[in-house]
This record gives sequence, structure tokens and C-alpha cells, in this order.
Amino acid sequence: MAPAPRPDGIPGLLIDEIQLTGIFRTTKGYVAQVRSGTKSYLLREGDQLFDGDVVAIAKDEAVLKQLIQDPASPKPYREVVMTLRPQ
Repeated sequence: MAPAPRPDGIPGLLIDEIQLTGIFRTTKGYVAQVRSGTKSYLLREGDQLFDGDVVAIAKDEAVLKQLIQDPASPKPYREVVMTLRPQ
């Protein structure tokens, strides 16, 4: 049985396939710009991705929680911290 296809847009993004390219401050808080392949997306706290969700966004980093499908893992998730690289 083939796995279900991933949805389009943010709900179909895998955390391991995105790169943080920018963070912007808005009137409603910080927004993270990420790239996956040739497309760019804006993520907000609480956004659901295919294998996790966005926990927090600060001025220079985004924190995501990635679900792990390993029954031997002590926790069912891992925290992924993406930081902006100095130019």
C-alpha cells in the first residue's frame, strides 16, 4: 500500500526539507520565511507541518517540534532549532 500523498503548501512541508531564510517582525509577532526546493513560505507560531509544528519564533531563530516515528525513542518528538546564519 502506497503512502498517502502530502498536501500542498505548509501542511505538506517536512521539517528536514526546509531552510530558514528570514525572520520578520509584524504587528502580530514574528514570522519565519522558509524555503523548500524552489518555493518560499511564511510560517507563524502554531502552524502545522507534515511532520510537526512551529512552537516559537524569535528575532533570530525558529523552534519546531518534529514528530518521531521511532518506537524506541524515549520521546515521540524532537525539538529542532533553526537559526539565521550571519551574512
